[in-house]
Amino acid sequence: MMAPDVNPKLLDLLKCHGAKATFFKTAANIQAYPNPTRRISAEACAPPPRDP
Repeated sequence: MMAPDVNPKLLDLLKCHGAKATFFKTAANIQAYPNPTRRISAEACAPPPRDP
């Protein structure tokens, strides 16, 4: 589950150090928390490809 109060702090920390991270998102969390999801998509690494 996404932690909307923690994710901005974590993204700030990653940005400060020039680091990237991978976040796995569920459809329910994307709908429930659109703003953190947009920021994660803009600043973090894309998730690795999944096998079909």
